Amino acid sequence: MKLAYLFWKPVQKMPQMLNKLSWPWLPLSRIGTHMLFLLTTHSLTWPLIVEWQANQRQTMQSLQQYRSEVSLLHSRVAAALP
Repeated sequence: MKLAYLFWKPVQKMPQMLNKLSWPWLPLSRIGTHMLFLLTTHSLTWPLIVEWQANQRQTMQSLQQYRSEVSLLHSRVAAALP
């Protein structure tokens, strides 16, 4: 929540800054400000999401390899028993 607030404060001031720059072709309404906020947070969090997905994929592959090794060991033990 605090992180979102840190991003929200500068974005909230964006229309005032744009008015100071006097860009009549870029009126930022409340909706525009929200869109800018969402774009900013999305671009900042997207690499984290991609990295998390890659880590999860690697974990699943490791788990699958572990399961296959355990299965192989189990079959060898079962074959060695009389």
